[in-house]
Amino acid sequence: MPKADLINNTYRVKLTNKTLIKNALKSMGTATRTEVSQKTGLSIATCRNILNELVRDGEVLEDALEATNTVGRPARRYSFNKDFSYVAGINMNIDGEERTLQYVVANLDGEIIADEHEQRETVTSDDLVHLTDTLMEKWPSITALALGIPGTFSKDGEIFACDFTDLNGTNIKEAILASHSIDITMASTPDLVTYGYYSMHPDRRGSTVAGLIAPIGQRLGAGIVIDGSIYKGSNNLAGEVSYMYFGKDTADETNEHLYTAVSAIITLLGPDELILYGRRFSDEVFEETCAKSRDLLQEDFLPRFVHIGDCYDEMLHGIVQLALSAGSQAVRVVTNS
Repeated sequence: MPKADLINNTYRVKLTNKTLIKNALKSMGTATRTEVSQKTGLSIATCRNILNELVRDGEVLEDALEATNTVGRPARRYSFNKDFSYVAGINMNIDGEERTLQYVVANLDGEIIADEHEQRETVTSDDLVHLTDTLMEKWPSITALALGIPGTFSKDGEIFACDFTDLNGTNIKEAILASHSIDITMASTPDLVTYGYYSMHPDRRGSTVAGLIAPIGQRLGAGIVIDGSIYKGSNNLAGEVSYMYFGKDTADETNEHLYTAVSAIITLLGPDELILYGRRFSDEVFEETCAKSRDLLQEDFLPRFVHIGDCYDEMLHGIVQLALSAGSQAVRVVTNS
C-alpha cells in the first residue's frame, strides 16, 4: 500500500473511533475507560489514548474518580462536553399570509440555546448569508448548519422551485461556504416536520413515516423518513407531490388533490404513519381524507393517520436533529488489519 494511502487510512480509522467514543459517552452520560471499551468494542488502550486527546481538546470532560470499595486505584469517569460546539438551523415557511424566517441554535445534546423568528415578506440569498454571518459572529463555535427550504432544490444545492421566489436559481450552500467552513445540509419543509416527528417518538425507530403538507396558497409537499433517514431518491425529487398530474387545474387547491396525493403516498410507500398538516387540513378535511382512504383500501393496508395542527415543535426538533447529523455518518469499529 502506498504511504499516502496508509496515512489516509490511519487517519480515517482514528476519526471513526473518535466518533464511536463520543457517541458512546453521549448515550451513556458518564463512563469509565472500561465501560467505553465495552460499549464501543475498542481496546482499553485505544480508548485511553483517544480519551486523553479528547480531554486535551475539550470535547470530553474528566469527571470525579469513581467511588469504590475495592482495593486498587479508582477509575476516572468521563463525560461528553455538550457545549464544546453548537449547531444552527435556518428555516423559511409560508402558509397563507404567514411568511416566517426562523433561526435556532442548539448545543451538541440538542438543547436549544436560541430560537427566534420574524415575519418576512421576502427572503433573498443575501439575507441568508447575512443571517449566517450574524450567527457565526455571536456563536463562533457553530460547526454545522441545517437549511429548511420551502421548495425544491438539486443535490448540489441549487434552488429552483421555492415559495420564496427570490431564492430560485440561487445556491445558498455555495454562498455560505464561500465565507464559512462548516458542514451544511438542506431539507424541504415537509422533510423537517416528518424527521422531527420521527425523532420525537423513539418508539417509531425502524418504521417508515411520511408527511403531507397542504398550506394555503402554496403547493403540496411530502416528507419521507425511512429507518431514521430522510429519503429524497436518486435525484432529490422524492416527496415533491406537487409535480403529480392533477389535470388542467394545477393549483393544488382542491380537496381531490389532497385525496390523490394521500392515496399515492399510501400505495407507493406503504408508510407505518402518515402525518397530515398545513392549514388546508382542517379537522373536517382530515376526517374526510381518512374516510376517502378507507373507501379505497382495506384497513390492513392503511397507515396510522396523524393530524398536526401546529407543527412548530416538530419543525424545530427536525432542523436541530438535521443540523446535529450534518456531516455525521453511521460508524463501525475499524481496525488496521
